[in-house]
Amino acid sequence: MTRDPSCIFCQIVSGTSQCTLLSEDEAALALMDIHPANGGHCLVIPKAHYATVFDTPPDVFAAVGRLVVRISVAVRDALQPPGLSLGLCPT
Repeated sequence: MTRDPSCIFCQIVSGTSQCTLLSEDEAALALMDIHPANGGHCLVIPKAHYATVFDTPPDVFAAVGRLVVRISVAVRDALQPPGLSLGLCPT
């Protein structure tokens, strides 16, 4: 699995940096954002390091998407927000 030791997300995946873990599977990990914009603000990341979305293999992107759906349903059920926003960060 590709990792970048200077990447905070790679550090979280490898266990050298802490996080509030929500869920994980073999390819992706969901965690709470340390600077939440609102209640339920969380991140879903691939466990392998990819510099950009263009470098992410389709199967890994699909695995992240499946975890996004599971986490979105959990946020909806727990917090009952009036809406939900999804974003894709460049890094």
